[in-house]
Amino acid sequence: MSALSKTSRRILEHWAKAGFDSDRPESPEARPLPSSASFPVPFPSSVHTNTRTSTAFFPLDSRRELRPVQRLELVKKQRFLRNSTGLFRALIEKPVQFALPGGLTPSSATGDPDFDSAADACFDRWATRPCSVDHEYTFYDSQEMIGSEVPCDGDFFTLKVRSTTARCQLQFLKTHQIGNHLVPDDFAPYSFQDGIRRNSLGAAQIYRVLQDPMGLGISSYRDYSAEDMLHIRDPLRCQMGRGLPWGYHGENSGLDILDMGSLDKVAAKLNLALAAVLKKTGAAPGMMGPVMDMKSIFGEAEGAAAASGSSPDAPKGNANGQITWEGIMGGGAIPVLEPGQSLEFIDLKRVSGQYIPSAEFLIRDIAIGWGISYEAIWNMAALGGATARFILEDLNAFLSKLQRLLIARYCHPVRSWIIANAIVRGEIPECKTEAWWECHWQGPQRVTVDRGRDGNLYVKLLANGMITLDEWWSMLGRDARKMRRKRIDEIAEDMEYCRAKKVPYTSYMAPPPGTQIVGSPDEPSGPSLDKPGSFSADPALDQEIRDVLSQGLNGGSIADLEALISRVRERGE
Repeated sequence: MSALSKTSRRILEHWAKAGFDSDRPESPEARPLPSSASFPVPFPSSVHTNTRTSTAFFPLDSRRELRPVQRLELVKKQRFLRNSTGLFRALIEKPVQFALPGGLTPSSATGDPDFDSAADACFDRWATRPCSVDHEYTFYDSQEMIGSEVPCDGDFFTLKVRSTTARCQLQFLKTHQIGNHLVPDDFAPYSFQDGIRRNSLGAAQIYRVLQDPMGLGISSYRDYSAEDMLHIRDPLRCQMGRGLPWGYHGENSGLDILDMGSLDKVAAKLNLALAAVLKKTGAAPGMMGPVMDMKSIFGEAEGAAAASGSSPDAPKGNANGQITWEGIMGGGAIPVLEPGQSLEFIDLKRVSGQYIPSAEFLIRDIAIGWGISYEAIWNMAALGGATARFILEDLNAFLSKLQRLLIARYCHPVRSWIIANAIVRGEIPECKTEAWWECHWQGPQRVTVDRGRDGNLYVKLLANGMITLDEWWSMLGRDARKMRRKRIDEIAEDMEYCRAKKVPYTSYMAPPPGTQIVGSPDEPSGPSLDKPGSFSADPALDQEIRDVLSQGLNGGSIADLEALISRVRERGE
């Protein structure tokens, strides 16, 4: 200790005093610890206060965050909002119109051309026919249905079944049809959690399908292996076994918008129903009712004056001395009031001036939590060009997410199941490569407001070799291989017809300006060339032409060239 400097010794003594000595009695003069207000913490949000909602009992285990009853309540609310509000219907259905118009189409990409063609034809035959057990949906129709059911309910289930004729079919199950059915959740391994039994690693093993979801029979369910079931969902967090409705955070806000809108419309109707107010000073209580229409007001206020003739400009009253509604509207009646009476017309305006700003704030919160910009789903009229492009890029990112979700959890597993069964049954030849399941899924063209500008950009990129022809067709939302083959078939068909009619193909389909026209032996007016770069069918004459041209480039005489032209003419070349 003697070797320590004075500074080091002071630091050592400071740290040695730190800590609580259990043998030392607590000093009565000990001061209390400072409060949280005077004792800063590294993360202030970690401190609970009385003025904020406490999260002390929020579970850290994702499996315990959502009980089946709570999840089903969120599903019911969102289904109700989808039926009752245009906002939630647009949030659920509008992205499907952009991301899945007609469905995502596969194109086999194994590297075996024969297998690719056979696999595409086989799957297309199955997908274009009704594939559901109720014969309601084709494969492409089911994509649009699932694309709207998953955001609304949180998850969706598809059971792979076979018909009596061994044809592959799909049975669609909604979220409320999978559950424990009066059996409480057990979070131990190999137990059911909200209708799904999982192993010790959390992998699904068995799905329990309720045969009568609203019944009370404890045995009215059937269990299916996880290999036969497709669970389509976007998990909120890791280890959360079931999906949540995508608008779960804003369901109460949606109900608030609906309630405020109803109250605002009632207030507006009441405001419109009260046309004017007739005030009297010194009137006895109960002399007038709370609501009087225009006819009653004018009838009481000036009907007597018109009948007695005290007001010559007033319209003539009816037999009872009251002015009729037609007389008021047609003649422009002037009210004559008694002393102490005043007539005030009510200004027709919206009663609740704060409804629209409040509703707009809630709509923005709902849309942002959903994953879509408010302007993309509600109103883009006030946006400029650059802002609109950014909003559409954000929308395209959301649409790509929806497409990837369906491809990974529904489209690709279903196609692999169909192709595998076709190979086993011998309907298509075996693939020469190992990856028989490889394929490319083609979606629609991206949403844009600059179709012409984007198209010109793609043309320039293709002309300069910066993108491939496959990428070009994919940008246009088309199957690249099918479009390339279709284009080649069109050219071959046109050339064959030109030969039959003895019309040069270049006359029918003119090349772009500046393109060197190379003739074809099949064209009647084209030159007969043995090889590219030949000037005639005579190799000796070809060499002579090259020599003369070479001499001309190196200072040869014009007479040699003229003599060569004469020989060519003599030979009829």
